[in-house]
Amino acid sequence: MLPQLSRKALFLFLLLLPLRASFAQSNEVDSLKSALKLAKTDSAKLSILNQLAGTLSETDIKEAESLLFEIGGKISNFRNTEIECNYLFNKGLISYQKGNYRDAIARYLHAATIAEKLKLNELYFIIMNNVANVHARSENFDKSLEIQKRLIPKAKKLSTERLVTILTNIGANYSFLNNSDSAIVYFNRAYQLTERNDFYRGAIAVNLAFLNNNLGHYNKALSYAKEAVHTAQKFSKIRFLAESLTNVSNAYYGLKKYEKAIEVSDQVKDLAEKNSLKLQLSNAYGNLALAYEGMKNYPKALDYQKKYAALRDSLLNEDITRQVNELQIKYETEKKDHMLAMKDLSLRAKNKQLFFISLISFIIIVFSGVVFILYRHRNMAYKELVRKNIELLRSEDQIIQVEKKYAEQEKKYGSSHLTDEKRMDLKNRLENLIREEKIFMKADLTLGKLANMLNVNSKYLSQIIHEEYHYGFNDFINNLRIKEAAKLLIDSAYANISIEGISGMVGFNSKSSFNVSFRKFMGVTPSFYCSASKSFETP
Repeated sequence: MLPQLSRKALFLFLLLLPLRASFAQSNEVDSLKSALKLAKTDSAKLSILNQLAGTLSETDIKEAESLLFEIGGKISNFRNTEIECNYLFNKGLISYQKGNYRDAIARYLHAATIAEKLKLNELYFIIMNNVANVHARSENFDKSLEIQKRLIPKAKKLSTERLVTILTNIGANYSFLNNSDSAIVYFNRAYQLTERNDFYRGAIAVNLAFLNNNLGHYNKALSYAKEAVHTAQKFSKIRFLAESLTNVSNAYYGLKKYEKAIEVSDQVKDLAEKNSLKLQLSNAYGNLALAYEGMKNYPKALDYQKKYAALRDSLLNEDITRQVNELQIKYETEKKDHMLAMKDLSLRAKNKQLFFISLISFIIIVFSGVVFILYRHRNMAYKELVRKNIELLRSEDQIIQVEKKYAEQEKKYGSSHLTDEKRMDLKNRLENLIREEKIFMKADLTLGKLANMLNVNSKYLSQIIHEEYHYGFNDFINNLRIKEAAKLLIDSAYANISIEGISGMVGFNSKSSFNVSFRKFMGVTPSFYCSASKSFETP
């Protein structure tokens, strides 16, 4: 059985079918470029540029981004039109491909609002399918299922292909939730509709490959994965190909055919590097580390494990740190055993005391070097985390405005015993208390007190907090307090106030509880955050 981190690195590649607004194939790029030269109006030019960007988003992200930049310079004259809708959708698709999921959702929801207003039913369906996929990529599988199940009636009205897409994605989400029985039901329903559709058959095959890898049926997984690879190559689907090859690599790993696993993972790595696929590259590194470890080639395993850890946002995760340390110990142990064996051959001719002094000195030097490297690596990672947190804080107001603008759209896909009107009213009043009065900074705030302020049953308030913000009451309040504290700690106006003073200002009764919550929500200690933030420019 694979270790916990290894399983995640290997099995996070279940394919969810993203859809594009434009369905031009790559072999039509030249004809689109020719049509672009003949286009006489800005409207015609921008429509063709959108088609090109959508097509190139899977094969040449950099060129697609260049085309979208060109569209962005003229989009102000086409607000709330199908052109802007497709432009926003393609921007979201690029963010999705690059792993910028929060930006992808914001772009998609903006596009969905325009599509719904213009009654572009198929485009609306495509956009919301991709919103569900982003939630799945963020491991919010329940939310993804919720959206996709609501799309089933729309899919039936549109086409068989749309229905197959949704059924396949629902099965994929059930697989992520370890509900194999439900996953197989939906995959079989989709499969029955795809007898003559090679692309969708391949999409289902990659999901079945994932399931069988997860269940340890590696030979079956290998067969399905190879079928998916053939499909991806036939249709020139780059991300699809990368994920299909990863399932091939995973099956070879499970069969302990490590050399084959390495060969295929190298293909994934090259493909991901060439097409700026961050997630796929990260997992390729993880799979290479596992395969080389299986071959007992610890130096290479350690090298790829470090690359994997450096690329992933979860660099500070304890499981990753443990993996690196275990590989480091194995590598250093192998080196030490080899050195001892070599030294043993010369013990008869050398002074034992000198030998042990030299050996101990060598170990100390190596250990010191390793400690220094790991310390420096961890310190750099912490600083990078602080930088990202500061960037998020600086852009928080803009993000809040985007989420507020599309809150009603997102609300349509929620489930609750409250009516829509009561839910929205309670959420708005809660957010007003948070935004205008900063009620969360009161140290004695409880669920009951907050419910009384809002004149609502505490059960309903707890339901709103759980379903809308995905937190329990205590974590919800502490998260708000920590965000406020993080802003104050980098605000020059509060430079003379101690960390303990800031913790009291935002509502914490003790420094220790503040430190625990700060580390939980920000990833670093308050003192390190303050120190590292001095390296970045203040707003």
